[in-house]
Amino acid sequence: LSRDQRSEAIKAMFEILEAGGKIGLFSAQGEIAATFQTKEEIENNLSSAGFNNIVVNNVNDIYRVSTAEK
Repeated sequence: LSRDQRSEAIKAMFEILEAGGKIGLFSAQGEIAATFQTKEEIENNLSSAGFNNIVVNNVNDIYRVSTAEK
């Protein structure tokens, strides 16, 4: 997905979650992903959509696991 598409997808996820609902995201770089969002991009997309309690963890410099709550 493009950066704009990712932002729109996260907004759509926020809309369908009930209050207190949680989201988990996994991202990777390399052969399985054409683009790799920075920690700041992920945090900005989630907070712009309305999520809070955002946590972004880097795993081995090639994976990011993120959680957030509505």
